[in-house]
Amino acid sequence: MLPSPYMALDFVIEGLERDLVIDMRGADEDEREVRLEWAMNSPQADFLHVPNERSDGEEYTTVTIRKKNDCTLQVLI
Repeated sequence: MLPSPYMALDFVIEGLERDLVIDMRGADEDEREVRLEWAMNSPQADFLHVPNERSDGEEYTTVTIRKKNDCTLQVLI
C-alpha cells in the first residue's frame, strides 16, 4: 500500500482535467529515488500505453505523465 501522500497523488492523476505541475523537490537522495520510482511507474502509463517521460536537468528531474484527455501532470523531483 502506498503512503498517504503518494495515494493522494494517485487520486490527482486519475481525476486530472487540466495541466498541473507538482513540486516534490527538496528530499534527501533516498527519498528522491522513491519519488522517481513512483512517478515513472504510475499506473496511468500502463493503462494508457503511453510511457511517462523523464527529463533530467541540472537541479531537478521532471517526470511528465500524460492523460487520455491530453492533460499532463509534470512532477518536479
